[in-house]
Amino acid sequence: MSSAITTAEDDTALKDLRLPYQPELDGIRGLAVSLVLVFHTGVSWLPGGYVGVSVFFTLSGFLITRLLITEFEITGGVRLGNFWIRRFRRLIPASLLCLMLVWAAAMFGLLPTMEHLQRDVWSAIFQVFNWAQLASDQSYTELLTGAPGALDHYWSLAIEEQFYWVWPLVVVLLARRQSIGIGIAGITGAAFLAAPLIAVFFGADAAYWATPARAGEILAGCTLAVLIQHRPSPMSVIGTPIASIGLFVIILCAVTWPTESGPAYSGWAPVFSIASVALIWGSSSGPASVLLSSRGLVAVGGLSYGLYLYHWPVYIVISSESTGWDRWLLTFVRLAVTSVIAILSYTLLEQPIRRGRLTDRALFAGVGGFTVLLLLGSIAITPPTQRFTVSNAETFATSPQPRANDSLLTPLSTELAVQPDVPIARGAPPIEDRLTSTPELTSPSLGEKLLLDAIQEELSLVEPPPSRPVRVLVTGDSTAWAMADGLNDWADRNSDWAEVRRAVGPGCGFLRADRLDPDEGNFLPFCEKLMNTLLPDAVEAFLPDLVLAMVSVADLEEFQWNETEAVLAAPDERFAAHMRADYQAFADDLVKKGARGVVFVKGPRPAVNIPRHRHDDSWRPGRMEMQHDVMDDIAVADSNVEVLDVNRWYLASEFGAEDSGRSDGVHFDDVAAIVIAKRLIGPWTVAVALNRAAE
Repeated sequence: MSSAITTAEDDTALKDLRLPYQPELDGIRGLAVSLVLVFHTGVSWLPGGYVGVSVFFTLSGFLITRLLITEFEITGGVRLGNFWIRRFRRLIPASLLCLMLVWAAAMFGLLPTMEHLQRDVWSAIFQVFNWAQLASDQSYTELLTGAPGALDHYWSLAIEEQFYWVWPLVVVLLARRQSIGIGIAGITGAAFLAAPLIAVFFGADAAYWATPARAGEILAGCTLAVLIQHRPSPMSVIGTPIASIGLFVIILCAVTWPTESGPAYSGWAPVFSIASVALIWGSSSGPASVLLSSRGLVAVGGLSYGLYLYHWPVYIVISSESTGWDRWLLTFVRLAVTSVIAILSYTLLEQPIRRGRLTDRALFAGVGGFTVLLLLGSIAITPPTQRFTVSNAETFATSPQPRANDSLLTPLSTELAVQPDVPIARGAPPIEDRLTSTPELTSPSLGEKLLLDAIQEELSLVEPPPSRPVRVLVTGDSTAWAMADGLNDWADRNSDWAEVRRAVGPGCGFLRADRLDPDEGNFLPFCEKLMNTLLPDAVEAFLPDLVLAMVSVADLEEFQWNETEAVLAAPDERFAAHMRADYQAFADDLVKKGARGVVFVKGPRPAVNIPRHRHDDSWRPGRMEMQHDVMDDIAVADSNVEVLDVNRWYLASEFGAEDSGRSDGVHFDDVAAIVIAKRLIGPWTVAVALNRAAE
């Protein structure tokens, strides 16, 4: 992000040289950081707010290059040591404080996920966070739609810090050869061409994360600095509207570019930086100057580094899941807390250090000591078993950031190496020997018998355990995730009987059609990747004995399967026919990939008193019943498919009698998920898998 960009008067001055202070540049910082802060709240009307990062990149290149060129022209050289010390004073203390606060939050259990926290701390300290993200195969979309880490925003800081190490050397070399203008323009042009090529040959993730792909945005500002240095009054030629045009393009892209795709993922972000160049170039005059020099925007710009640095951890700790607040209250509190921390950091830490209150030796010693503590402390952090909790159904339903913890499964390249295809050996007499009679059913399946057994009395595990744990893979939407949390806890306690993995994503269903709810569109690209790539890969690697598939509202919206057919909504019979075909194809594909069986899980009907919003029609009578009937039809016709009627068990239990266990009316709470896994899903799954293996 804009780590290098603070007030030109304070931050970029040499001991005997100061660039004239331009409040409009602080206004540009204020605009850019505002776009990012609002974008990260998840509002639907600013899907491309991440372009604020690009604006910062360009402004950073502009200011730093002007400094370097000015110093070289006045003194005949550049004091590289002084330059890097100034950067160190400006960036590292506050960055280190942020890392310390995140570490403390982890120690007190305030982070929803601590997966990869040690890796994140180390890569942030050594300024390679963007490369660590790229090496982990995490895309920027998945950063937002997956389980966000408290340090995920350090990727942009890393890119700028890498730039600060290299760029002064380049400027000095070109200046000594008296080819600085042509040289910088040539490097910028090469970076503009490289970005789309990187996208083509290395993919969208590299186009977004990799330093060479993003360098063009910084270099665009560098080129502008050279141009202004040699032509100090460009506005007399071009005219003042250029800044207004640049501002218009930036806002237009912020409100129209999609979060999960678009030019930024195709290598066109450097082209976007031309708008940032126009805004910077013309910011000192014209209508845009009035806005950019406004007191409020300038004040925000002065705090931009701290606001960006602290906002993401604050957003992670103060979330809808941890508070249950509605969007407006949540956003207000997040911004207020971020602002307070940024002001305190600026006043008590950043400004005193920048003004030389500490000698270089004392500063380096202090930073070095805290860095060692952080490196060692991060090793001591052990991620706990992650939980999925949602305190407010409306907040969850309207959020563009799915609350996926390990929705990408465990990284397939490490923990899910291909398992040997070892058969399950039964370790006890046939499970049927312990079933109760069920006269009310004419020909109950094993699953039905076990279900009725669980309704009448708690199921128990067979003894001794099987020769290897039963492998269970859970997939589906957020209700599947909440169920999987309990099942995972149960499997941890009964590791000889079962091993559980999950490939889930909030909002992800099994239908293969166009979902018409525009709010759900934020989920779809990730869901396509989950169902088309991640889930099949997981099945091939894990070879599950059973895949538990559970989905609720995600498959009960309005859909259109083809252009020749009208939009359909359940319980229309045509909708049911499409659902039956899609569910059957889904099960067939999993079996072909190596799953030994597929279980469709019937979840409980949402409580009648849940907060109502856009899913109002989804709970209309008949929709969920139709879905459950489709599951039954497939199980009757396909020997590879079973049905687990959790809804039936739930209604017969104390949970159903009291309408409890789901504080938001939809998802199982932690305790309920654990109890249900212990009393029903865990033993049921093991018994069914063992019975199928014996057939």
